[in-house]
Amino acid sequence: MSINDLVKEEANRQVDSAIEDIPTDRKKYGSPLGKTILQYKDLSDFLLGYEFGYIIGVCMLYYNNQVKQSGREGITEEEDRQVTRDIETVIVDRLPEIRQAISRTS
Repeated sequence: MSINDLVKEEANRQVDSAIEDIPTDRKKYGSPLGKTILQYKDLSDFLLGYEFGYIIGVCMLYYNNQVKQSGREGITEEEDRQVTRDIETVIVDRLPEIRQAISRTS
């Protein structure tokens, strides 16, 4: 299996994990202190952006680790952009599930 396929698989695992973590994230970031510190207007929008960014970050770390394990030193800017697009595609395809999980915890 190619590194890109592994990253897409990891992105799906991370989406599953994010969906499971949404109730905990809502409690953590939805507290009065969380709202004061983070200064968001809508918690649901904040959670969607948070989960989106978190998944991309974790998957990019995973990709970089896979590249290093293959013996390469790093990735090019073009590779970075392409892998980010691949991860975003997985997330966007599963966005309805993420939104549903967020709205269920409202």
